[in-house]
Parts: sequence; structure tokens; C-alpha cells
Amino acid sequence: MALLGPGSVRQVCQFLELTGLDRFVAASYGSQQKVSVNIEKSIVEFGKQETVRLATGMAPKQITVCQDETFHPQTCLVAIEPESDYIVLEKYADGRKGSDWTKAMNDALKDLPVKVVQSTSDEARGLPIMSETTWVRIIRRICSISNMK
Repeated sequence: MALLGPGSVRQVCQFLELTGLDRFVAASYGSQQKVSVNIEKSIVEFGKQETVRLATGMAPKQITVCQDETFHPQTCLVAIEPESDYIVLEKYADGRKGSDWTKAMNDALKDLPVKVVQSTSDEARGLPIMSETTWVRIIRRICSISNMK
């Protein structure tokens, strides 16, 4: 229930108590926190399995990503494909430099038949650096192919 919206383990405990369900289900914070952790692990595992399953039958696609960082309890790199709202990347990182973003995005996209052709962000310093170095490589590759013809 805590993952459905802006809820928390304490609110789940309170719900169980107010509805009288605490007579049948353990309503203490510790017991509900264990349930919450197990549910979250299961959701993450399901997401990994579904990504593999769906990627195998997916046609190659060019995508746009919207990238940003959040800070809870440490830097979390986030990238979302805006057309489908697919969360491409949501990962804690040691930093938010261009090299951190490049590694995280490469890892997140390695098994997906997609090519990022556009990125948008709030222009935190690391994001344009990642995009610029990626675009420079793409342009160099295109130029080298053009020169071969």
C-alpha cells in the first residue's frame, strides 16, 4: 500500500489499526517494514524480468530521454522515456559527472534495442557533458562512414 502513492509504513500501520485489521495482521512498524522491503524487492525483480522478456520481442527504436538527479539519501540518476513513461534509469551513483551518467545510461540501455537520439534535462553540469561527448562520437562515426563512400 505504501508504494501506491504518497504513503508510508506508518500509514499502513495506522490503516490496519483504524480498520480493526490489526487483530488479524501484525500492525507494528517492524513487521510492516519487513513486508514493505519484501514487496519492494519483488517489484524490482519483476521489473528486471519484464525488461528482459519485453526487450527480446521489441523492434529497434529511437528514443528521447528526460534526465535528472534526485538526492535521497544520495545522488540518484533518473532517466525517463517521455512517450511511454518508461523509467530507463533509476540508480544511485557515487557522483553526477558526465562519466557517471554515461556509464549508468550505457548499463541501463545495454540489453534494450533502443538508440537515444535526443536528451533533455535541467542542464546540470554533468548532463550536457555526457550528451556532448556522446554526440561528438556519433558525429565522428557518421563522418567516418560518409568518408568511406
